[in-house]
Amino acid sequence: MSFRLPAQVLQLLGLLAAIVLMGCGASGSTTASPTKSAPSDDMVGRGDAASQRDVRREFSTLMAASRFIKSRTGLRAPTPARTPNSTDAEASILSDHRAQMTILPSGAQVITMQYGIAGFDGCETPNLRRISIASQPALLSSHSLAESAPDAHGTYSAVIWPATPAKPVGSYGISGAYRPKRVIAMARSLPPVHGPAIPKENDPACP
Repeated sequence: MSFRLPAQVLQLLGLLAAIVLMGCGASGSTTASPTKSAPSDDMVGRGDAASQRDVRREFSTLMAASRFIKSRTGLRAPTPARTPNSTDAEASILSDHRAQMTILPSGAQVITMQYGIAGFDGCETPNLRRISIASQPALLSSHSLAESAPDAHGTYSAVIWPATPAKPVGSYGISGAYRPKRVIAMARSLPPVHGPAIPKENDPACP
């Protein structure tokens, strides 16, 4: 003879089971893999105006990161020619009509790309030099990492273009802990820039 629990008892057991599951989820333990995963194509380009400002996402391929930046800003986001597409990257969509991609090559230094508005960090631009990228005026700045960290070794270099000393704001930028020659080569591997950079308000801290 089968035995049935009253409906009220079944509901109570179900509630207790839900509470136990919630408690396990809140414990903070997880077996999920720590590896980065790219959002699906359905996630790219969606969201209201507020969600499209100051957004940062991680991707497992450069192509996915580039597509994400273009879908949110309309900006082309090319990457250095010799950097494998399978390289991890972080794409940031900023609220002032610009985007940034942080490329994380395996076994190499980070490469930072700027799109839309590209400038140098801070007010000082050590060893500023005029160069050209794809027949366009560009600016190169570099300094020894030991200047900011005595135990550090190597050189940090940054290139922005098209830009001049009178207007040190470009449409593209690339920087990283590499020698100037390497950063210039990466910049020259990108397709030519067409059209002016988006205007940037003057930084009151930098006269």
